[in-house]
Amino acid sequence: MYDDRIQEWMATLECPPFKAPSKMKLIGWCNGVKVEMSYDSLRRITKFDSKSSNEYIYPSLKDLYHEPDKHPQWQNMLGYLFLPGTTHGKLFRKNLRMEAKLLLVLCTHNVIPRRGDKMEVRFQEVPILYMLMHGAPMVPFRFLVLHNIWLSQNSGERKILPHC
Repeated sequence: MYDDRIQEWMATLECPPFKAPSKMKLIGWCNGVKVEMSYDSLRRITKFDSKSSNEYIYPSLKDLYHEPDKHPQWQNMLGYLFLPGTTHGKLFRKNLRMEAKLLLVLCTHNVIPRRGDKMEVRFQEVPILYMLMHGAPMVPFRFLVLHNIWLSQNSGERKILPHC
C-alpha cells in the first residue's frame, strides 16, 4: 500500500521522550539514513498550521484516543454534532448533522485516517469533528499527524492508517 521506503521508516520508528508536545519527534531509518519527523519538519509542509504554539491546545492521548467520553465537554460535543436523541449507545454517521457528515469524510480520509467500517463514528473522531465545526479549541495539525503515525505504528489491531 505504501512505498517501500515509508514501510521501512515505519518499521524502525522510535519516539524519544519529550517534555512539551511541540518537542515530539519520530525517528526512523530508511536506506541506512536517519529520518526525523518533528514539528519543525512538518512546519515546512503544513504552512497553514502557522500560529504560535501557545495559541493551540494539546489534548492528551487519553482525552483524544483512550477515554474521550470522559472529556468534560463530551455531552456538549455530542449535542453539537448529532441529531437530537441519537447519542445513546453506538454513534452512527447517519445520525450526524449534515455538516458533521461531510467533515467526517474529511476526517476519515485525511485528518485521522482509518480503514474498516465507515458507518460508525469512533469516539476519537468526536473531539476532532467538534473542533473542526466549532472552530475551537484549536489543535495543531502537526500534533494530530505525529500522534496518528505513532499510534498506528504501535496499534496491535492495525486499524489506524498512518499519515505518510
